[in-house]
Amino acid sequence: MGQKSRYSKHEKTLQIRFRLLQVENIRFQKEIVLLLKDVPPSLSLEAGVLTQKTPTSNAKGVKWWEDKGIVTKMAKVAPSILAADFSKLGSEIESVNTADYLHFDVMDGNFVPNISFGFPVLESVRKITDMPLDVHLMIDSPSRYVTEFAKSGSDIITFHVEAEGSDKIHHTIGKIHGHGKKAGLSIKPSTPAEAILPYIEIIDLVLVMTVEPGYGGQKFISEMLPKISRVRDVIESRKLCCELEVDGGINLETAKLCVNAGADVLVAGSDVFMADNKAAHIAKLQQLQK
Repeated sequence: MGQKSRYSKHEKTLQIRFRLLQVENIRFQKEIVLLLKDVPPSLSLEAGVLTQKTPTSNAKGVKWWEDKGIVTKMAKVAPSILAADFSKLGSEIESVNTADYLHFDVMDGNFVPNISFGFPVLESVRKITDMPLDVHLMIDSPSRYVTEFAKSGSDIITFHVEAEGSDKIHHTIGKIHGHGKKAGLSIKPSTPAEAILPYIEIIDLVLVMTVEPGYGGQKFISEMLPKISRVRDVIESRKLCCELEVDGGINLETAKLCVNAGADVLVAGSDVFMADNKAAHIAKLQQLQK
């Protein structure tokens, strides 16, 4: 309680976004509207968009709407500011404000060979946007820094399963949730999907790296597609409300492959920030669906 959620303005960013399928039969459309009155309180319908409002809402109910063909899942987009022009970072962020999340890569030079940015930049970004900040920690011992990243403005804090001992992962997830933030776990290309399964029921997001973490602009590793499908199968079979994000080498072509494999959220850096019309490009990515 207390802190006003930033998601009220960016309502589409909360977990799963849907849109009504167009139906030519007006009578059937009216029947759909009547059915939608029975949507659980955890879902809302505004301007033709059915939105899941909390990460703990009824995933089984959502699946029912999909199975009926009344709604269809659409992709979310998270532009990575690692690819932005930092000489004009404010305007760069403003140019991608139609996206669902803003992705913030933190690198320490130890867990990965590169060094990026930390608390001061995150705090500055938080001051100039109400977009949900999707913070990806590519650092050793992330539990040491959860409190500071939470205070600096993160909305989602994702850390690597390889960066913490198995005895600390539950603790770190709990610490993130304790600050009222969503918790994510990420896996490198060499790490099997099974590494995150012991925790998948208590996290809000799984991030599958489709390149080696540490640098932007790398080529998409297509061998990761079966891993994405494996995670999706687990999420569906257990009826979990956990988003599946992919990061690395994402463009329109590879994004389609990832969405078809089961991805919900597409992290894209240079593909978005180098686009002539960023908003139009983001829209194309968002409209991808299985």
